Amino acid sequence: MKKIKLKWWEKIYYPLWRKWDWFRNIPDEIKWFIQRGKRGYADSDVWSIDGYLCSWLPSALEKLKNTNHGCPVSDKCKCTRDGNENMKCLFDDYLDKMILGFKSVNDLLNLVYITKKNKNKPKILKAEEDKLQNKFDEGMKLFVKYFQSLWD
Repeated sequence: MKKIKLKWWEKIYYPLWRKWDWFRNIPDEIKWFIQRGKRGYADSDVWSIDGYLCSWLPSALEKLKNTNHGCPVSDKCKCTRDGNENMKCLFDDYLDKMILGFKSVNDLLNLVYITKKNKNKPKILKAEEDKLQNKFDEGMKLFVKYFQSLWD
């Protein structure tokens, strides 16, 4: 990848701008912090709800999987006992697919597509995009089906 050479004034301007930009955003960051504490989301989260949900939902589902003590009662999610008399539930597999699905859509949101401006960037193959979309679709179907069972 070709390294961009900055002019002498750009070496001064960009670091100063980043510091100034950080400083001028402090009131907004404080406001968004308070909004998240009061209502669970901030105005800035609404700008991209899909990205916001995919940023924390996989880790929340992983936490649920690790602390879960049972599984939903349904026709397809049956618990079985292994040799140690421990309950192993297919619901754990379903949670894994949900987690993978939301991680996949997060990857989809961050894909780099080839355009005239970024010709040097890697080209994303349609097959890769379809693969990620299929993982998300499978996880989302399970998420919708077991939505009311996502509790411990």
